[in-house]
Amino acid sequence: MFLLPVNKPGVCPRLTPITGNCIEECTTDADCVEDFKCCFNGCGSSCVHSLAPEAQILTTFPSTSQPTEAQTQTLARGEVPPSIVDTEPVLTAEEGSQATLRCIATGSPTPSISWRKDRLTITGSNGRTKILLDGSLQIIGLQRSDAGVYICFADNGVGQPSYKEITLDITEPTSRPAEVIGEDSTYVVVALGAPTVLQCYAIGWPRPSVTWWRGDRMLPFSSELFEQRRDYSLLIHSVTLRNLGPYTCQAYNGLGRAASWTVTVQAVGPVYSENPEDVEYTKYLVHPPQRPETPIVTAPERPTYPYRPARPPQPETPRPRPPPPLPVPETTPIPTQPQVQPDSPPETPRVYIESHRLLIIRSNSNDTGEYRCEAFNQYGTSTSSTTITVEGVYIHPNCTDNPFFANCRLIVQAQYCTHRYYARFCCKSCTLAGQLPSHGAHLEKTEALQINHFTDKKITHFAH
Repeated sequence: MFLLPVNKPGVCPRLTPITGNCIEECTTDADCVEDFKCCFNGCGSSCVHSLAPEAQILTTFPSTSQPTEAQTQTLARGEVPPSIVDTEPVLTAEEGSQATLRCIATGSPTPSISWRKDRLTITGSNGRTKILLDGSLQIIGLQRSDAGVYICFADNGVGQPSYKEITLDITEPTSRPAEVIGEDSTYVVVALGAPTVLQCYAIGWPRPSVTWWRGDRMLPFSSELFEQRRDYSLLIHSVTLRNLGPYTCQAYNGLGRAASWTVTVQAVGPVYSENPEDVEYTKYLVHPPQRPETPIVTAPERPTYPYRPARPPQPETPRPRPPPPLPVPETTPIPTQPQVQPDSPPETPRVYIESHRLLIIRSNSNDTGEYRCEAFNQYGTSTSSTTITVEGVYIHPNCTDNPFFANCRLIVQAQYCTHRYYARFCCKSCTLAGQLPSHGAHLEKTEALQINHFTDKKITHFAH
């Protein structure tokens, strides 16, 4: 026998709605310690301190008096306590078949439905029970142990939770061919790298045997990738890209033809793979959910009223004209380096202007300074300045000094770095001094010189 739910004195406080992990800490007040009450938190249920009975919000009007202020506030908010529609209190079904226990609740906000049997909460996560969208409980492949009293609870945080008892009786089975309960074209979206369970709700008498298939290949009962359980479900230990696609469970008990049902496993993309064999599995990837775009509401146009008198025209006041613009292209960045004229930006292969941007390629310390961008039109001008500091100089791997051929310190001091021979032998010192660029033809000659020098060494070595 079931113990009726215990309603402790007091009422549930108004809790902040929880939208994260929905946890059912309790089902009735009897599941909570001391004076705690089982209250709906917008997602699950929690044991919390109750309020005094005087704070209870009434939801029905006494027949001999006017509604109280609390009742009026409740109706103004549109809140209605949960109520379960009357259903058959006793349900009978054969062993090996399936039964659906109806529990349809009304209220505002919409009540959440939970089921209990033998003081245990039924989650619907095993292979024989399903909680339908309307809150009804479906039991597949009935067994003798499924007989008993089931309690349906409805709670929406307004008033006291509502409950209803339904008794399930199991009768002797009759022979029937195997059948798989499920909708056609079923898809499930799983997470890559995580385990997942595919359910197969098979019924029949004698009880059917179930096998799982991928295409024309039967899956093993137990392996590193898959495991077929006693409740007819299939466990995929870790979902990979190649595990995506259709799976078929087949049930047969020796009567009639075998029954089958197919479910397609999908995953959230995108997934990138360089293996061409993975292309056929990418069609089972779905796009991640996108945040809905808020429509842009435009203000209605202001109506015009032709009967309004027109204002007399205002006298025009001459406006001072701005000075004529300088002969510079619009929005052209102008560096303020000493060698650059204010009205003529540089145009070289290393420094050039593109789409109102000043691009400096292979920058060096000489590019350090303040740069100013000037924009103008017939209404005026506007400028913006920025300071650029180039720290360090890029040294090419082939750019080295060879003190055997020249004193690089004297070459830099005399500014002979542009000489084609000194540019090879004192490349590093000249580049650090800013007399040679970090890239140029002198590096190619230096590289060729090193290769020739290395080749001469090898020829000399073999000559010996």
